[in-house]
Amino acid sequence: MVDLVNVNDITALLLQAVTINTNAWTNAGHAVNQVYDMLYMMRRDDTAVGVGGEGGILEDGTILPNVGGYHPIIEQGNSTAAYCRYRQAIPVGLGGRLDIDTNFGFRKSFLPQGRRRYVPLYQPTAQQVIIDEVSAGPITVFIIGANTNFDYTSNPYAEFNMFGDPCAAYQVIHSGIPVTLVPLDATNTIPISMDFFELFEKNQHTYEAQYCFIKTLKMALQSYFMWDSFLSGVATSIMLKDNNIEGENDFAEMEYMNITVITSKATDGGARVLVAVRAKPNRDRNSRLNREFFGDFLDVLNSKEQSGKFNFKVQFPYYKEVLHKPDLKGRKLGKNVVFDMDMSAGDFLALFYLLKLPVEVINLKAILVTPTGWANAATIDVVYDLLHMMGRDDIPVGLGDVFALNHGGFLDSDTLYGLARDLPRSPRRYTAENSVRFNAPRDTDHPELRQPLALEIWQTVVELLEPGSKLTVLTNGPLTDNIFIVGGHIRKYKTDKGNVINTLSNEYAELNMFLDPLAAKTVFDSRHNITLIPLSMQRRVSRFNEVLGGLRLNKKTPESIFARPLLSRLHWLKRAHPRYQHVDTFLGEILGAVIIGIAGNDTFLKTTYAVRNLRVSEDGELSIDQSRGNSVKVLENVDPLAYYHSFGDRLGDEEQSAAIGSFEEQRRIWSFPHK
Repeated sequence: MVDLVNVNDITALLLQAVTINTNAWTNAGHAVNQVYDMLYMMRRDDTAVGVGGEGGILEDGTILPNVGGYHPIIEQGNSTAAYCRYRQAIPVGLGGRLDIDTNFGFRKSFLPQGRRRYVPLYQPTAQQVIIDEVSAGPITVFIIGANTNFDYTSNPYAEFNMFGDPCAAYQVIHSGIPVTLVPLDATNTIPISMDFFELFEKNQHTYEAQYCFIKTLKMALQSYFMWDSFLSGVATSIMLKDNNIEGENDFAEMEYMNITVITSKATDGGARVLVAVRAKPNRDRNSRLNREFFGDFLDVLNSKEQSGKFNFKVQFPYYKEVLHKPDLKGRKLGKNVVFDMDMSAGDFLALFYLLKLPVEVINLKAILVTPTGWANAATIDVVYDLLHMMGRDDIPVGLGDVFALNHGGFLDSDTLYGLARDLPRSPRRYTAENSVRFNAPRDTDHPELRQPLALEIWQTVVELLEPGSKLTVLTNGPLTDNIFIVGGHIRKYKTDKGNVINTLSNEYAELNMFLDPLAAKTVFDSRHNITLIPLSMQRRVSRFNEVLGGLRLNKKTPESIFARPLLSRLHWLKRAHPRYQHVDTFLGEILGAVIIGIAGNDTFLKTTYAVRNLRVSEDGELSIDQSRGNSVKVLENVDPLAYYHSFGDRLGDEEQSAAIGSFEEQRRIWSFPHK
């Protein structure tokens, strides 16, 4: 069994089961689908995969059997998101979790897509898979770590995997179970040499070898060591020899040592552990490879036995990259709008609505995604897929700042509650390609594919506006990027609570304001005309039965067919599990798009507004302050039934409907010759 945290681990899949560590270099929602696709490529759909879990650790120390493992043990508590002090050593964006979640942007273009996927409440948890596999009989567990070790300036004596969860590492080493350790001292003796790199480049005879080299090693060459791969080779070599108490193997010299993990608590002395000391030199002195493991690694990875059956383009022999862009010549375009979203489920539904509005009413100029809210940065690929579906590959997408509270992102939001894989695949996607022009140390192979930042997209949009034109910003996420704001909670009574979950210390803040209060304050202090759609109005239009009823009454378009299962799943989750009591919040996030779409026709939605002087506190709470507040136009009334019907009617409208309906439609097109 392998406890997997990183793309580097793909060379180590032997195995009966995979559990995904969501506390290091990758995020659960992106990791689980990548593992499923890797297993599909390798013909191993029989392999169990465990990730996450809605359990936690009670105040009395009781560890629930479905504990999620989203934090180090000492910080787990009962939540699935928190401010993890250990994980902050890992970069959030470029060079960090964003690149690992997408495998530098190559994952979607290379790995085939099978039928397995994450589904809320049906996905086996990491703990359940561990329990099932360990209970079935003797088993070897590979706990393999992150792709880069901790930067030595912060803790010069810690190796990254131990630093990431020192209390858990201590418990494992002192558990009494035989432990074999391949430490940083050993992996430092097998650095990637240029000879190895060049031989690997010439020996890519299987799909797995191609994925490891072209899509991983080549992008990460400057910082890549054989951490997890070397552990896999050493462990496998040990396992292949019977009664091998001394850990004899082909690739590393071994010694027994008494070791422990230093934590804030007193230790119980050392535990006897078999430790790899250094990599063995190559027995063939005439070889260009200076380590014995290098040759074996290339042989195994290129072996035709148990090799991958295809990559994405071989899976679909008639695959063709096509960009769908509308012909807008001769059409008088409407109000210029930039949509700022944090990629929650409600944001994607709002985006559908905006794209369905006639371009003569709304001209969607750009999308800015803010990865400090519900989803992680790599979920930008889902935005690209939705735009591709709707025939709007012409709309630029900018990636916003990854720092606010320095966390955010959920297993459900990153997978769009398990439905993101139903969207057609766009040729556009995030990539780690970069350019010296944008201060990168070197040009990569395709610098023209570089992912633009939100600020760059904003500057381009502003520069291309005609003189005198106005620009409306609809922001559905934290105000990290920048003005129709869906968010904020104005408390009238003490019982009017906010919607910040898992944080008991702030009862009255609304989540978007709470996630980046400084940015919110900056926006409110500006001189822009601001319209606020507060939490109280969002709650008024958050009834699942009504919005689903509005969709059922209208024609079935690809976009309404996608929206109905998403809304139905959210509705079911809210009724099925206490963790999902907040999901009706997403229905209110569509309100801003609907109001912009009927601008100038307030009688339809029966909207009324009032001007309030509002002030944002340091923890994101909004309050009325006549002396120090800023003047803001606040929505105070809306007709819920008109809102539900407007959303249903628009998504059921056959005008400006999808150019390609789903991934299944693409699957059929790409499987047969084009007519």
